Amino acid sequence: MNKLRPETMERVQKYSAAALLLVFVLFNSLFTPNFFKLQNLSNILTQITPIVLCGMACEKEFGYQFYRSSQELTENYRRLWQQEILPNVKNGLCSAIYTQTSDVEEEVNGLMTYDRAVDKLDAAAVQQLNRQLDALFAELT
Repeated sequence: MNKLRPETMERVQKYSAAALLLVFVLFNSLFTPNFFKLQNLSNILTQITPIVLCGMACEKEFGYQFYRSSQELTENYRRLWQQEILPNVKNGLCSAIYTQTSDVEEEVNGLMTYDRAVDKLDAAAVQQLNRQLDALFAELT
């Protein structure tokens, strides 16, 4: 049923994400107060733009990292906690929020699969890290 020529479809697929980003910026510049403040621009550059760029360049999946197994994901999650989060609690870090509970469409950086049927992290390892955080917090307060 597609009546567009193949080269036209190729252009649409290639540039549609950039066009949507442009519409997003124009719409928000008109209707969102303080849209161009530095803090808001920082959020756009770090949250919206990578998704748009991936929409232009990626064939399928998008995530900040890609791990081939639950074990590999859990090992890197543990590394993040042991090298970044736990040491920085001593420096005043008071919260760390993982914002994507489950995979969403082409984004595969959730803690669970799209249908939320499978936890992608080893639950025992996460519980151990949470206990380490609780103990560290109790020690510091």
